Amino acid sequence: MKAFWQHGYEGTSINLIESKTGLAAPSLYAAFGNKRQLFTKSVERYREKSRPIHEQALAQPKSLLVAKCFLEGLVKFFKSGANPEGCLVIMGAVVTNPSSDPVRQYLNNIRTGIVTSFTERFERSIKEGDLPPNANSFALANYLVTLDCGLALQSKTNCTEADLLKVVSLALENWPSCDR
Repeated sequence: MKAFWQHGYEGTSINLIESKTGLAAPSLYAAFGNKRQLFTKSVERYREKSRPIHEQALAQPKSLLVAKCFLEGLVKFFKSGANPEGCLVIMGAVVTNPSSDPVRQYLNNIRTGIVTSFTERFERSIKEGDLPPNANSFALANYLVTLDCGLALQSKTNCTEADLLKVVSLALENWPSCDR
């Protein structure tokens, strides 16, 4: 998982996986099928690690807190030092060739699911009067996922956690609200 996380799908060769796992290619193929199946299992393991961030955010009582919890949780996750920096779902698909379109589509479907879950949450916020009636729940959800992508990419540069949290703060200043 960490090899794919650090190098993306295309950048992770079977030789690299062999060196990281200590398993020869025939054993890898016997256990996982092929590189794509191993990648899929790695992404599912990654999602187990990152899922609490999404769940905690979606459980917040107000839309601004949903966004704050999600974005700040991502920054802490990306910069924890316990994991490679960035997001496997985003980094895994950044550079792929046409033969890897099924991998890119798989990762796009995951991101689409995340957008859908936030869209539904923000629709509830509109009904509850937390967001203005003219708020665009899909655009807000897409905004969060776009920020997720940017934070993931920036976390792999020399941006510190404090730098990224400043970006989050700026993003939250623009969050729509009925009580402003």
